Amino acid sequence: MLGLSLTKILFTAALIFGVWKIYRIIEGRNKHRVAAAQKASLDAAQRVVEELAECSVCGTYVPSQGANACDRADCPFGA
Repeated sequence: MLGLSLTKILFTAALIFGVWKIYRIIEGRNKHRVAAAQKASLDAAQRVVEELAECSVCGTYVPSQGANACDRADCPFGA
């Protein structure tokens, strides 16, 4: 009853192989999702980068476009 036959060995090997293949498919999908999420977050981070220019008066860095005036009277961005 508990003896090993060729059918039992082949069935067990096929079962192990099938489970392993399913595992590999699921892992591949998960890696693809993680890579896509990382790429999306990287793209979003790159869009947020803004060009800065140094203020000629105080030396601080302000956005090149759309800079607001600071509290200094001689601020070049105050106009």
